[in-house]
Amino acid sequence: MSLAREKVVEYYDQLKNQIDIKSERLLVRNKDHEDRENINALRAECIQAIDDVLTANLDQIERNKISSSDCEAQIFAPKFCFINFSKKKCEESFFGQQLVITNQFVPEAVRDQLNGHFDYEPSREEVLYQTLFELIESSTEDDIIDLSTPSDNQLEELELRFNLANKPNCLDLLPTLLNIDELNTLKIEINYLRNKGPKVFNLHRGIFSCLTCLTNLVINSTEETEFEEGCLDGLTSLEELVIDSRKSYKIFHMANLNKLNALNKVAIHSMAVKTSELNLPNLRYITLRRVNLDKLGGFMLDNLAGLDLSDTWIDEIENEVFKGVKNLTYLNMCRVKVGQFDVDCLNGLDKLEFLKLGSLKEAKCELEKIENLRLPSLKYLAVDSQVVPRFKNLSLQYLRLGEVKEFEPKNLLNQPNLIGLYLISNFKLISDLGATVFSDLKSLAHFEFVGIDVDKLDKEFCKSLINRSNVNFYKHPDWGNGFMVSVYKSIKNLMFDGLSFSNETKEAMQDNFNYYWRF
Repeated sequence: MSLAREKVVEYYDQLKNQIDIKSERLLVRNKDHEDRENINALRAECIQAIDDVLTANLDQIERNKISSSDCEAQIFAPKFCFINFSKKKCEESFFGQQLVITNQFVPEAVRDQLNGHFDYEPSREEVLYQTLFELIESSTEDDIIDLSTPSDNQLEELELRFNLANKPNCLDLLPTLLNIDELNTLKIEINYLRNKGPKVFNLHRGIFSCLTCLTNLVINSTEETEFEEGCLDGLTSLEELVIDSRKSYKIFHMANLNKLNALNKVAIHSMAVKTSELNLPNLRYITLRRVNLDKLGGFMLDNLAGLDLSDTWIDEIENEVFKGVKNLTYLNMCRVKVGQFDVDCLNGLDKLEFLKLGSLKEAKCELEKIENLRLPSLKYLAVDSQVVPRFKNLSLQYLRLGEVKEFEPKNLLNQPNLIGLYLISNFKLISDLGATVFSDLKSLAHFEFVGIDVDKLDKEFCKSLINRSNVNFYKHPDWGNGFMVSVYKSIKNLMFDGLSFSNETKEAMQDNFNYYWRF
């Protein structure tokens, strides 16, 4: 027992010596009376705080008969303290360091990391290090940071790195460090660092079970990751989930989300996914980008407003799939690679306002079926077509046409509400028709064109294509070989202020802009 006491006393004596040495150096450099008084007062305060922790350690060693053979977590309990050298602190105060008090032992390797010394090997203590780092960073103005009461330690957002050294229950540490009721967003980066050979990171069943108040979870993995059944159980307050697993070949079953009753949005990227048996009554938005789907179907989601499937590989889209999402207002199928798809299956989506079918691979949309779409609420349509379709049942506000080889403007005359037009074609098709080519489109206020050397364009001619007085010419923000003439300052300005979308559709579009995805 005496050896344990000696170990504790020796450690805290070293801390007090560091405080004394730092204080004396500051006193030598500072002759101002008030500054010297502040330095001495802070020294005394730090020494007293260290003595308080020392007394608590010695009392529990005596009480619990702790010996030197016990682990450091038992010896240095119920409190621990260490000195953190903060770069920001050095710039802002005389002391240039902080005394950090915790309710648990902090290993030397973690203390070294906090002071900027990394060995870059996978560590079992990453959760401890990163949580302490964020708590300390949020208290840079304090000379003494007391983190010994978790309920007082609040973070709204936390970023953690996982590696193969992480324990299966590593997140159970969080309630011992901070007030998890106040933690809203958790971002996890899975990276193996120097691990060699085929490795799989497992997110174990119940790993998030302690985070019942979490509302946003983002998981980014640069390595092979397996989501075990039940790994998301316990996230009863989760509203938004993003999973981006760039090297995952494991299948993610969306039925694993069925216990997340509060889930409002889910976005999954770059992995194999099964959507069958998904049953989440409150789910409003699904994004499946760059994923592999054997089949799209098998779910009933009455409240789903937005579905984004762009850049996805789908073996089959069931003809009945959209009968389970009757309230859909936003559907993005841009660059979908699909074996079988009949555009007729979209008819019946009476609330659909935004539809993007551009660059559908393998399954080209038949012109006749496109022209006969029955979508009474549709305002935005993007589709590839060699000619301008003559829509019989649509009243569009924005039309985007790709791969146009023949341009017949009269086919647009039955679209009197058309505000925006986007063409990917040969500009000669437009210039040969003259500046009055769109003169009958009285509502047109925005025109985009891709497929031209912008530097050789007659900008005034381009501006004259729109019969408005306040038209501006812009190089296209997304394409070097395109331009835009518009009364609007930006595409986003047009989408949100120029077109009459519902709030549900606007929210889906905002997610697109937030992730830098083009329209």
